[in-house]
Amino acid sequence: MTRHAQEAGEARRPDIARLIGGARRIVIKVGSSLIIGPSGTAVRESWLGSLAGDLAALRAEGRQIVIVSSGAVALGRMRLGLGRSTRLDHKQAAAAAGQMVLMQAWDSAFARHQVPTAQMLLTIEDTERRRRWLNARATLSVLTARHAVPIINER
Repeated sequence: MTRHAQEAGEARRPDIARLIGGARRIVIKVGSSLIIGPSGTAVRESWLGSLAGDLAALRAEGRQIVIVSSGAVALGRMRLGLGRSTRLDHKQAAAAAGQMVLMQAWDSAFARHQVPTAQMLLTIEDTERRRRWLNARATLSVLTARHAVPIINER
């Protein structure tokens, strides 16, 4: 690539800070490896608290914050003593047990900043069937209008 072509590409690249700075709603995806500490046995509470503080500050600026969180299956596996299994019944049992731990961790992290959280469990059908999508969208709108931070996970 020539220097001119490289500079032209850089000139077209959007200014990420400007885009985020102008965003009304910010959606953050947090994966299991960020939620669960390196020991694999507990939630990284300090890290989660720091993230919640940063997101609470954005919320205080008038932004809507939505979190898409993983971690329920991994936390549930630890809680139930299940190993890594590909069996659907094992994954669903782990998710059921871990979802409570996950939501308690998120709620505790945001409570320090007086920010309410809300759990939204969605399935693929909730995005593919219009009536269900409209219901999920309406719920999300009410939560963000009431200044709650929705924590979305798959059910």
